[in-house]
Amino acid sequence: KISEIDYDFLSYYVNFLKSLSLKLTQDTIQFFFHSNINSFPLFENAFHLYNYNDPMISNVVRNIFLTFCKINDTNFNNEYLSTLPCIEYFAFIACRLRERMQKLYINSGDLLNFDIEEINDILDDIINDILYIQDSFSLNIDKINFILSNCLMYYLILPCIFGVLVDTSNQKFCDHKIALYMLCAFLYYINNETFLNCLFTLLTFE
Repeated sequence: KISEIDYDFLSYYVNFLKSLSLKLTQDTIQFFFHSNINSFPLFENAFHLYNYNDPMISNVVRNIFLTFCKINDTNFNNEYLSTLPCIEYFAFIACRLRERMQKLYINSGDLLNFDIEEINDILDDIINDILYIQDSFSLNIDKINFILSNCLMYYLILPCIFGVLVDTSNQKFCDHKIALYMLCAFLYYINNETFLNCLFTLLTFE
């Protein structure tokens, strides 16, 4: 368990990383990105905190990643953002949303210990995650959109959402009501054409 003083230092640290990230441009990134070994320590240090239990820290890390993606550098976009280890981040985004679905399923199904405030908190977290996904799509970086869409399909939409809707007895991840809620949330908040076309294709197919 992290102590209060350690937490304070961690807050300073992530904000320091954020300040550095805001200074990066196409010209200055060459001092941080080691293209010969495909290493970008500034992101890698922040990446370890992507799912930290404090919302302030995890949100700063998310914003750091979006800031990196906005850097208009072809080599950086092609050599780092769309290769390992960076692409693991997109899988973690999908898996985190899947975990929130499962948490919602478990909490909403316990009628004896139903906590409406906790349910609302989980729903808020789900919407915030989906809005963050839309923010990532809105960067209009084709490779990132392709990788993110594939991770969402593979880790979340096909096994969890459509897996439940096609077979209502399959309640490993959630029930059909939560699956429908998630599907509607994606359709409402996401406006990436390629991703939506995949969803509509699945709906038509099924």
